Amino acid sequence: MNKRILVLDDDVDFLECVSNILENAGCTVIPFRQLSTPEEILEKCPDCIILDEVLPSISGHTICIILKRIQANRHNIPIVLMSGLADLAARARLCDADAFIQKPFKSNDEFIQLIQDTVDRGAA
Repeated sequence: MNKRILVLDDDVDFLECVSNILENAGCTVIPFRQLSTPEEILEKCPDCIILDEVLPSISGHTICIILKRIQANRHNIPIVLMSGLADLAARARLCDADAFIQKPFKSNDEFIQLIQDTVDRGAA
């Protein structure tokens, strides 16, 4: 896939797992366990941002809303919201996420395909 994917997840093991899946698919992964400012994400110039919904200090969908507002007059970086929460689809709609995926993934291939499709739509 050869894309720069930023992943924000406070679970070290899950972050490592997702990073390995994406790196095996040819991506460069920018891992974040915590966030100081939304601008910190945008400075990394990723092709896609993957946000865990459940974070210690701020929810993934809140970060998504902030990022979407900051990017309003720029190139929009696609954002994928992920979580094991049952109402993830509603939260993704609330923040206008480009895609969402439930944890745990049904398969690594499904996860990679979702990210590829999301990146492709964002580049169009």
